[in-house]
Amino acid sequence: MVTENKSLKSQVLRSNNNIKNLSKAVNDLEQYSRRDCVEIRGVPYTAQESTDEIVEKIGELINVEIEEGDISINHRLSDGAIT
Repeated sequence: MVTENKSLKSQVLRSNNNIKNLSKAVNDLEQYSRRDCVEIRGVPYTAQESTDEIVEKIGELINVEIEEGDISINHRLSDGAIT
């Protein structure tokens, strides 16, 4: 029983270390996947809108040149924000 207990404790410790490392790896990947994400709030919804055009227009208003090729994808979120 003593040997089995030591073995199980060692196994739990290794598992905990693996979980910690995997959690960090997942967090790092999530952060990397959001590296070019921008969320824009306060833009009223209009029928037949083009979120690309909205983003480009906002860029113009703040003196930032945004071309169509600069946008990988954008869409409205359920709360109305554009991301």
